[in-house]
Amino acid sequence: MPVDDHLLKLLRCPLDGGPLAAASQELVDWVNSKIDAGQLSNRIGETLDEPLAEGLVSDRWFYPVRDDIPTLIADQAIELVGLPDDLSAVECCDEGALVDEPTDDFSDDETEERDD
Repeated sequence: MPVDDHLLKLLRCPLDGGPLAAASQELVDWVNSKIDAGQLSNRIGETLDEPLAEGLVSDRWFYPVRDDIPTLIADQAIELVGLPDDLSAVECCDEGALVDEPTDDFSDDETEERDD
């Protein structure tokens, strides 16, 4: 189950503070191919050995999503280096680009001031 869109808009990369987006299946497949080959480790050097079903991505980092829970711990981040020319982290998002920056627009009906 993908990460809820509303939650995704609120989440930020713990390393650079940038927005996150759902990784495309092509990027997840590439990550899994590196895991299968024993060629992928996280930020603290632990070699990954379990395939991933999904992930969140910033412009430089991949964060595993396990059991529908994003692992947004800096030490668990996977640096996206060595991507093939036809893959880029930004283009490997389900939306085709990273999510927009959040706004402070709280103009929902629930937040409008009332004249009582």
